[in-house]
Amino acid sequence: MSLERAPLRTDRLVLEPIGTEHADALWAATEASLRELERWMLWAVGATREGTEAFTAEAEHDWAQG
Repeated sequence: MSLERAPLRTDRLVLEPIGTEHADALWAATEASLRELERWMLWAVGATREGTEAFTAEAEHDWAQG
């Protein structure tokens, strides 16, 4: 089952399912805040670019599986 990945848009916000096209921006945001994130988010400890790429690929796959 493949569900449509159409984003929801408003004047100020776009919500869309995570996909591999988001890996670069997601890693950049994570890396910029890593010191702060590590204190509160267990997933941030040891976070890597490769892990972010794997996360986005898995999210895209899971979406396609419904």
